[in-house]
Amino acid sequence: MWHMKPKFTNRDAARRLNVLGIDHVVLLDGADTGGALTLLEAVIPPGLGIPPHVHTREDEVFHVLNGQVEFAVAGSRRLVNPGETVFGPRDVTHGFSSSEGATMLIVVQPAGLERMLAELAQLGAGPPDVARLSEIVGRQGIRFAQP
Repeated sequence: MWHMKPKFTNRDAARRLNVLGIDHVVLLDGADTGGALTLLEAVIPPGLGIPPHVHTREDEVFHVLNGQVEFAVAGSRRLVNPGETVFGPRDVTHGFSSSEGATMLIVVQPAGLERMLAELAQLGAGPPDVARLSEIVGRQGIRFAQP
């Protein structure tokens, strides 16, 4: 039986993945947690976010550290302030944006999303190739919601 080992992590030494202009700091990944969860810090520049989408494999928890984040979850919109937490269960449409910029902690359960983020980070800066983006997220069981 494999036993997980305790780990201390430091955001300054952690792996950083820039996906669609948002820095994702990988604080814990599946290798650290035996596949149980991934812990990310997302640094969202002003005016950016993630469009509405649906996960079929993961649940997500978003905790706003600073700034304000507008969440769209299951057809409702809400402005979330520092210290507030949002639960995004699988199979529920959700997305977010920040007009002023923000930082959030994101827990993804189970782990694995970090591998997709690493692949998306390789797409580089600028407008993404939507077909390629959809193909990558589709392999993770994620689809973008219809407008």
